[in-house]
Amino acid sequence: MMFGDMGHGSVLFLIGATLVFGAESFKGTLPAPLLSARYLLLLMGLMATYAGFIYNEYFAITTNFFGSCYGMNKVESVEYMEAKQLQNGTVVSSETSEFIWRRNTNKCVYPFGQDPVWGQAENKLAFVNSIKMKMSVIFGVLHMSFGIFCKGTNTVYFRRLSEFWTEVIAGLVILWGLFGWMDALIIAKFFKTYDIDNCPPKTYNQEQIRMLENDQELQEPATCQGDIDNRKTPGIINIMITTVFAFGNYDEEKHQDAIIGKDERQQYSIAVGLLIIAAIFIPIMLFVKPCIVLCTSKPEEEEDEKMMMINASEM
Repeated sequence: MMFGDMGHGSVLFLIGATLVFGAESFKGTLPAPLLSARYLLLLMGLMATYAGFIYNEYFAITTNFFGSCYGMNKVESVEYMEAKQLQNGTVVSSETSEFIWRRNTNKCVYPFGQDPVWGQAENKLAFVNSIKMKMSVIFGVLHMSFGIFCKGTNTVYFRRLSEFWTEVIAGLVILWGLFGWMDALIIAKFFKTYDIDNCPPKTYNQEQIRMLENDQELQEPATCQGDIDNRKTPGIINIMITTVFAFGNYDEEKHQDAIIGKDERQQYSIAVGLLIIAAIFIPIMLFVKPCIVLCTSKPEEEEDEKMMMINASEM
């Protein structure tokens, strides 16, 4: 997911396909050591190309297959009041302007992948890296869950029930209680939409001003109403840090919206509950099975294991 580019992925895919279909002709030649990894290279190229379509990049150049949701040929200059904090701590407001692209409609969604307008944005790198990290976390949890499910089928087949409960079930609880919750926050935040172009003048109240600028005396806040609504949504990393290190004691003065639940209190109650459950299952996963093995192992089996270790060391 981190290596997503249609151009680079296509090159890697062609190399893998050449090695797969021409394996016999490459034996005894310089590329022969790569034959053992030919299927890996083929699939890596295929997945990198697919991720490149999601990130809408071809050799790091943004493509435009479906047309943008923004008026890319209509650049507007917007003037607004910007609040700045000086070195002495004084907050002052000044008039400034920037060039932006307006959305054609707030309901417009790019059909597949990333809208090409982000290739022209000043915060392109921060935005794309955020998307890549979130996609990597989602697919990482899916991959780890698949591995645990495979282990679970093996434990059921070989009737190793102690491993099933202490490793498979406990592993899933820990994984989903921590990182599965993180995935749920990411996906839920994907579906939260704000009209950031909602920029009528003087639609601010004192609570919003304090929340954004942290200054009760400031009368001219910097942002539009739509940006205020967007900023009131907390960051995923901040929620995880507050849950683990502050045990859910969030800053109530920020007045942020909840991603999951009706309010922040309910959101952090769910997060702390999952954290406690995961913490309970960690010692179960680490210590229960060794204790069972220690208590149920027979002396004859221990002697056999010692003899096998001695024979292996002599060889």
